[in-house]
Amino acid sequence: GFRVSAAASLPEALDLLPAIGGAPALILAGYHLARGATGVQAIAALRERCGSEIPALVITGDTSSAAREIPQGPLLRVISKPVDADELLRMVRILTAG
Repeated sequence: GFRVSAAASLPEALDLLPAIGGAPALILAGYHLARGATGVQAIAALRERCGSEIPALVITGDTSSAAREIPQGPLLRVISKPVDADELLRMVRILTAG
């Protein structure tokens, strides 16, 4: 199973780090967050704060060019809404396997 901590904004996510005991094993972030931030910005900030390239998955329904141009790689993936549960679980397993 997974232990999940939820935050609606980047400040909330940063505030959760002490409670979870350091870097999370995986970041799942929506593309659009509260207070005008993006999930990509939140991922970068969390990685910087933790000093670790935490695997991350951005979930979005945004079809703009900015969302389509999110640079993906072995530690950052993007999945589009509506999200199929089996596909989400597959991506989580891929990102947490390494």
